[in-house]
Amino acid sequence: MRILTLVRIAAIMVCATWFQPVVAEERKSVESALEKIGTQAIRMANSDLCYPNTSEEYEALGKNGVIRIQASSAISTELPLRSVYLEVKGLRIPLRRIVVQDKVEDRNPNTFGTRYWRQVSFYIVPLNILRTGPRLMVDFTGQRTGFSVTTYSVGGGGPAFARLDEYNTPSEVDTDALAKLLTREYPDGFN
Repeated sequence: MRILTLVRIAAIMVCATWFQPVVAEERKSVESALEKIGTQAIRMANSDLCYPNTSEEYEALGKNGVIRIQASSAISTELPLRSVYLEVKGLRIPLRRIVVQDKVEDRNPNTFGTRYWRQVSFYIVPLNILRTGPRLMVDFTGQRTGFSVTTYSVGGGGPAFARLDEYNTPSEVDTDALAKLLTREYPDGFN
């Protein structure tokens, strides 16, 4: 059963263009599109990139940002994530994990329709590397490695003080500034 599901998901990824009209027309999520064709994802990961709010916070955070990753898996032992990294021109740049929250079981039938485990973790990311157009990758605990989460655009976005900084080499993070950023931007997880 599990192998069959993996094969179906692989087929979906290869033929993803067939399902784009379904997703666009009905404005459905990936989960809904998978449900429509009678299958479910085994694992998922999504991310949120948080830039510093001011130039002072940018300096205090050592010219770094924070990435929040929510990973979900039907296989409980695949969490927590083994590693999170940026891939640039074939090179892996590991990200430093700063927080990993407890793994929770998600039985919401609207989410996946089956038992899933979900875990949220936070990582420091050097903002200068994001300008190079890297891919954000994760390795689940176990056999699944090289799972692509997103690709950042070359040149990147972000606030002007980060984009225009010519001396953008990252340095150590001030833990007080990091704590303030986490409680401000992610109040559900840090209050």
